[in-house]
Amino acid sequence: MFRRSTSPTDTAGAPPEVDIATVTEETFLQDTAGEVALIDFWAPWCAPCRAFAPIFHDVAAQRSRTGFRFGSCNVDHNPETAALLGIRTIPTVVAFDTAGNELARIVGVPSRHDLEALVEKAEAAR
Repeated sequence: MFRRSTSPTDTAGAPPEVDIATVTEETFLQDTAGEVALIDFWAPWCAPCRAFAPIFHDVAAQRSRTGFRFGSCNVDHNPETAALLGIRTIPTVVAFDTAGNELARIVGVPSRHDLEALVEKAEAAR
């Protein structure tokens, strides 16, 4: 079974070839500015988050490119960021434009199709 690491400096169990930034309260602004960003908000105890992780990582592996960043934010380690963004249900995936403004979000476990549609919407904002 796919399991996410609970280390605050992990990449949420991503394979090494997938460039998924570990987003923290200290790095949130730099991780969501200058590039279009798609951030997965999750927790290690969340079964739906664990079910969604392989889909997120697969799409990230296929769609990562310069100017587009995928990130992962553990809400247990970063509660202030989650609260500031109004993250009340996990998983939640939020797309940000190059200025760090929220473009869209998906609350709950999206299908691969819905996640790819969110990526397309975010890419169109570049």
